[in-house]
Order: sequence, then structure tokens, then C-alpha cells
Amino acid sequence: MNKLSVFFAQFKKRGGIEVVFSAFGTKLISLIVSIMIARTLSTEDFGLISYALMIIIPLIPLSGLGMDFILLRYGALTEFKSNLSIYTLKHGTLYSFLLICLIFILADVIAVEHKDSAFFIKLTSFLLFWIS
Repeated sequence: MNKLSVFFAQFKKRGGIEVVFSAFGTKLISLIVSIMIARTLSTEDFGLISYALMIIIPLIPLSGLGMDFILLRYGALTEFKSNLSIYTLKHGTLYSFLLICLIFILADVIAVEHKDSAFFIKLTSFLLFWIS
């Protein structure tokens, strides 16, 4: 029991409570926005956006090709933190941009069954840039 209380004391000391509430707040706001969007859009438009998101969301791990994880892993271990952060920012942005360009080129091919969704696929592909 003592180890558990020490763990929670250190968790609180390092700002863990704020992180938990921040994550909870983000999820709550996301839920509210999703409900508002679902009520605002027509059924057909909501379906097209959902279809586009189901194509883009599996590509999120490819955005930036893991450059953010390289910075997280090796940033604390090296004395060249600023060089590493510039390197990962440049290359991660480049890789995300190339992935978005590829999606723009292939959007009409991907949306064979739902021709109207090509626009939404191109629009939601920018999520890959903002997430990386």
C-alpha cells in the first residue's frame, strides 16, 4: 500500500492530475462537437465524411514516418536536442506532405464506390499534416 501512495504522490507532483483532466476534457469536447456535427449535416454528408475518415485514420501512424517518436525517444538522451528537433520537424513535415500529395492523386481511385467522397478524402487528408 505504501508503494501505491508514493506512486500517486509522485504522479501528482509531476502534474499527472492536470494531464488526466486535460485528456478527459479533450474527449468531452470531441464528443460534443461530434454530436453538433451529426445534427448539422445531412445523413448523406455525414456518411461521406465518415467514409473519408475511415480511409484517412488508418494512415495516421504513417504521418511523419515516426519522426515525433524519434524526438521523444532520443531527445532526452542526446545533447543535440535542438538539432534533433529541427531534423525531425523538417523530415516529418516532408513525409506528411508527400503522403497528402499521394492521397490527393489517389483520392478519385480510392473513392470508386462513392464518387462524392473524393472531395472529403482530400479534405480530411490534411489531418495527417496537423497530427504529425
